[in-house]
Amino acid sequence: MNKYAQRFDQSEYCNSVIDCTNEDGNLSEVNVIQLLSDHGQSYYDYAEDCGHDYHANSVLSWLGY
Repeated sequence: MNKYAQRFDQSEYCNSVIDCTNEDGNLSEVNVIQLLSDHGQSYYDYAEDCGHDYHANSVLSWLGY
Protein backbone atom coordinates (compact mmCIF):
# COMPACT_ATOMS: atom_id res chain seq x y z
CA MET A 1 0.00 0.00 0.00
CA ASN A 2 1.27 3.44 -0.85
CA LYS A 3 1.98 5.39 2.33
CA TYR A 4 0.88 8.59 0.64
CA ALA A 5 -2.64 7.24 0.10
CA GLN A 6 -3.43 7.56 3.81
CA ARG A 7 -2.01 11.03 4.48
CA PHE A 8 -3.68 13.33 6.97
CA ASP A 9 -4.42 16.30 4.72
CA GLN A 10 -5.13 18.69 7.59
CA SER A 11 -1.73 18.57 9.25
CA GLU A 12 1.78 19.18 7.99
CA TYR A 13 3.05 17.68 11.24
CA CYS A 14 1.22 14.41 10.63
CA ASN A 15 2.52 14.35 7.07
CA SER A 16 6.07 14.82 8.31
CA VAL A 17 5.60 11.81 10.62
CA ILE A 18 4.17 9.73 7.77
CA ASP A 19 7.19 10.66 5.65
CA CYS A 20 9.36 8.74 8.17
CA THR A 21 7.53 5.45 7.60
CA ASN A 22 8.57 2.40 5.64
CA GLU A 23 6.66 1.10 2.62
CA ASP A 24 4.01 -0.42 4.92
CA GLY A 25 3.34 2.82 6.80
CA ASN A 26 5.17 1.71 9.95
CA LEU A 27 7.58 3.78 12.01
CA SER A 28 10.72 2.31 13.51
CA GLU A 29 10.61 1.57 17.23
CA VAL A 30 13.12 4.38 17.80
CA ASN A 31 10.85 6.82 15.95
CA VAL A 32 7.79 5.70 17.94
CA ILE A 33 9.62 6.17 21.23
CA GLN A 34 10.85 9.63 20.17
CA LEU A 35 7.41 10.68 18.93
CA LEU A 36 5.78 9.60 22.18
CA SER A 37 8.48 11.31 24.22
CA ASP A 38 8.04 14.54 22.23
CA HIS A 39 4.40 14.50 23.32
CA GLY A 40 5.11 13.70 26.97
CA GLN A 41 3.76 10.16 26.64
CA SER A 42 5.42 6.93 27.68
CA TYR A 43 6.11 3.99 25.43
CA TYR A 44 4.84 1.74 28.22
CA ASP A 45 1.39 3.39 28.16
CA TYR A 46 1.23 3.21 24.37
CA ALA A 47 2.30 -0.45 24.31
CA GLU A 48 -0.25 -1.29 27.00
CA ASP A 49 -3.04 0.23 24.88
CA CYS A 50 -1.85 -0.70 21.38
CA GLY A 51 0.75 -3.42 21.68
CA HIS A 52 3.54 -3.15 19.17
CA ASP A 53 1.49 -1.41 16.48
CA TYR A 54 3.96 1.01 14.92
CA HIS A 55 1.75 2.13 12.04
CA ALA A 56 1.98 5.91 11.82
CA ASN A 57 -1.80 6.35 11.71
CA SER A 58 -2.21 4.28 14.87
CA VAL A 59 0.41 6.22 16.80
CA LEU A 60 -0.90 9.59 15.62
CA SER A 61 -4.47 8.61 16.46
CA TRP A 62 -3.40 7.49 19.94
CA LEU A 63 -1.75 10.89 20.38
CA GLY A 64 -5.02 12.61 19.44
CA TYR A 65 -4.32 13.65 15.84
